[in-house]
Amino acid sequence: MPSSGKSFGTTFREHAAFVLGAASVSPKLQRILLAVILLSCIFVRLLVIQFPALDRTAWKEIDYIAVSENYWKHGFNFFLPEITWPAEPPRSTAMELPIVPFAASLLYPLFGLNAFSVRMATLIAFLLLSFYVFKLGRRELGPTVGLLAALASSIPPLFQIFGSILYSEPLMMAAEVITLFHFAEWIDFGRRRDWILSALGFSIAIALKITPLYLLLPLVWLVFRKHKFNVAAHARFSLFVLAALVLPILWYAYAYHLANTSLDVFGVLRQSLHQGVVEMMGVRAERLIAFEHDHGCAVRVELAEHFSDVVERLQRR
Repeated sequence: MPSSGKSFGTTFREHAAFVLGAASVSPKLQRILLAVILLSCIFVRLLVIQFPALDRTAWKEIDYIAVSENYWKHGFNFFLPEITWPAEPPRSTAMELPIVPFAASLLYPLFGLNAFSVRMATLIAFLLLSFYVFKLGRRELGPTVGLLAALASSIPPLFQIFGSILYSEPLMMAAEVITLFHFAEWIDFGRRRDWILSALGFSIAIALKITPLYLLLPLVWLVFRKHKFNVAAHARFSLFVLAALVLPILWYAYAYHLANTSLDVFGVLRQSLHQGVVEMMGVRAERLIAFEHDHGCAVRVELAEHFSDVVERLQRR
């Protein structure tokens, strides 16, 4: 504990160092508190996992459910993500690395297609995110900060739909934090396992979205913090980056192929706006209107008509 008889500033700093330091929270208490945070998060998420209803959710999740359902029905071919709309057969589409819809599809044979099986992948991704936020916070600033950070990362997703629905961003964020934690561990201790996990996390994050390339900034800082201007260390870091980019480059090249030969529904590549796709979207809108009129369900006809108007405007550009 901080000693008495010192100035207020010195005493405050000592108290702060004690509260934030490893001695303030025993390893056993850390595990108990972290378990409480994660289990509470699981409990709340399971209570609200059915909201919004699968047929009243965001369009992004509807498309992801279609892709995952086609994986389930058509043989689990990871390299052929397929999208389905009313009145036309499934068609393969370019998209980000489809780990999330593919993982969801693996649960359908066991539990059927329902809110639990669809959204379990998102729940697991947020748990991974909170767990690694704790590990990274504890590593850099002590267990108290780590636990508070885990709590902070668990609470906000509980109160909006994007904390539950099926999409890639939760896994991407988890992969980013995994990358930072294991990279820092590799820089300090040189363990091969940390190099592999960090490179894998970085690779998956970029393959899910291009934006995690910003991680190069903190990664460069971690190298500089440890090795300053050591040329060999920066050369090893360059090899790490090249290794991590292999999977994203291969996948986006394949997505480019799918965009040219089929569709790019998710807008992963600019090919999604070429004339052939615009024409296909117009046909799809017309078929959707006809399908819903023929079957007496005009709930989404107005939306389909609006979508058809959007296509016409795109064609005039």
